[in-house]
Amino acid sequence: MKEIQVIPLQSAIGVNLGWTQEETHEKIGKPDRTWEQSDYYQKELPMFSVDYDSDNRVEYISISNPKEEGIKILYRGIDVFGTPATDLIEQIENLTDLRYDRGDPELQYSFIFQDVDLSFWRPVLQENENDEGGKYFEAIGIGIKGYYTD
Repeated sequence: MKEIQVIPLQSAIGVNLGWTQEETHEKIGKPDRTWEQSDYYQKELPMFSVDYDSDNRVEYISISNPKEEGIKILYRGIDVFGTPATDLIEQIENLTDLRYDRGDPELQYSFIFQDVDLSFWRPVLQENENDEGGKYFEAIGIGIKGYYTD
């Protein structure tokens, strides 16, 4: 089982927030595609992207749901993509003092924990308990301090 830890305000998928683009390429390799200020690693499992600020330093990392057996993305020991979205948010709030931004205009599709610049996203909402669409998040992201408030 491959386990990948996500540590808000620090690192994910072997990339540290604050690294330069050059450091990132040296540590994890060249991306499959670069567009504007973002590198995309699309041939990796899980797929992920790295966004850079105007100083060419990592400011945001997003990891996609691998939908593969044998890969777990973990936040504080919780399987991010193996835990239903509503349960995941509840567990995070119960385990920590963190609260998501209830004023987020995309709330229910996205949950943003501004205190640690941590986000979860899904493209659709689950319509009923038998509906698999929207049951799980499709992406987790971490940003530098102030990413969601600056």
